Amino acid sequence: MHLIAMIDRELAKDAGSDFPIAAQVVGILVFSATLLAQVPDLLPGVYGRDGLQILIGKAMASGDGMRLVGMPNSPPVSTAPVYPFLMSLVWRVWPVFPANVTLMVLIDAALLGVAAFGVARYSAKLITDPWLAYVATLAAFLNLPMVWAAAVRVPEIAFLAAAIWAALVSDYGKHTTRNVIACGSLAVIATLSVSVGWIVLPAVVVGLVRRGEVRSAAWVGALSTAMSILVWWIISSNARAALPIGEVGVASQNGLFGFSGILEVAGAFAPFGGFVALVFVSVVLLGAAVYGARTSFSKAPALVTTMSGLVLIAPIVNEGTAVWVMIPGLVVLASVGLNRAALDVEILRTPARVIGIVLAAGFVWTTGAQTLHRSYAESGLETGKPFEWVLPSIRQELPDSAVIAVENPFLVHLHTGRATAWPDHDFPLRQTLCEQGTTHLIENRAGEGFMGSQISGDSFVRLFAITEGPALYRLECGTL
Repeated sequence: MHLIAMIDRELAKDAGSDFPIAAQVVGILVFSATLLAQVPDLLPGVYGRDGLQILIGKAMASGDGMRLVGMPNSPPVSTAPVYPFLMSLVWRVWPVFPANVTLMVLIDAALLGVAAFGVARYSAKLITDPWLAYVATLAAFLNLPMVWAAAVRVPEIAFLAAAIWAALVSDYGKHTTRNVIACGSLAVIATLSVSVGWIVLPAVVVGLVRRGEVRSAAWVGALSTAMSILVWWIISSNARAALPIGEVGVASQNGLFGFSGILEVAGAFAPFGGFVALVFVSVVLLGAAVYGARTSFSKAPALVTTMSGLVLIAPIVNEGTAVWVMIPGLVVLASVGLNRAALDVEILRTPARVIGIVLAAGFVWTTGAQTLHRSYAESGLETGKPFEWVLPSIRQELPDSAVIAVENPFLVHLHTGRATAWPDHDFPLRQTLCEQGTTHLIENRAGEGFMGSQISGDSFVRLFAITEGPALYRLECGTL
């Protein structure tokens, strides 16, 4: 936060007629809305990927490095390290789970507020009317997918804060050694926050070159790239986890893949009209974003390159992460495009304004209703019900030495302290469980099987079961 404050003071010297107080209000509103978006009944770790981030943070805090503690042999894992590192700071200060999730929530809210403040602070440079710039920023950060992402512990929030401020320093920061270091450091942080974070490195170089700072661009590009590659190489060379980590959690559960992610964003602005309306709004958003990027590149090349790159990557990478991080850029660039079209092309003046008003009204209706009803948490609440029933039984009845096979091992270990396992379902269930030293097994829905394998035979002794709910088994291996 001190780094951001220092950078903002430097940039404010050149900001002139910008409205820093209004921009700060936007950041505070996003911070507050993120806190309000939290769902107290949502079980921390229920989505898998959020549990993974918290679990790695716990391991880092205890000195074990980036490992899946609580699993057989605590395998090392290859994932972006910045967000788990932030979680490790929480574990060091407050090592009581899930109570310490409160501090994690505050960190996420602060990061998203900082990102929104960065966009709002300079969006007036891209949009003629300051009030429209700040409204667009609010829409960019308070749409449903972004609110949903901020309601769980995932690293996209940290990436946005670092990426946006790295781009802004590149575009508007004075040519000083301190700003060059800050720009490179933020670019490295963004690169080490999510898998698509590398887009920030060429973006900041473009921004510096565009301003004629070729030498600074060379230093930032070379040193930041070398540092990022070195860290990723160290992490990857040490990680040989047997688990399919890429298949874990929110990215594979929320349905935001590729172009369907853009449809999901469009859904925040089109509450009525069905699929046809979604397609129409998606086309409008993409077309306006392209025009906005073209007309804004000369003023903010690094910011536009970052945002445009993320929008282009989303359909190609085919993962939820890319979709989330492109949302603010898509909305801001589309707002810029509609604004510029209304000013530059006389025949589009009225249609652009009408479309803008309709999209704003749809956004207020959709986001307001879904936020009030917490509909974005419904799948998580439903997924968490079986665990809410079975976790107390595990804590009270199973020995500390128990090793539990479960489809969400991170959640169970975090909430019970028991070792967990996630066997490869390509092999016979009992064999892989016993080879891992498993003593118990949780079936999320009794009778539906475990990871595609039916639970049967004398080796599985049922200890606990709820009709249409979870079941807990003791596994008796004997001789294989």
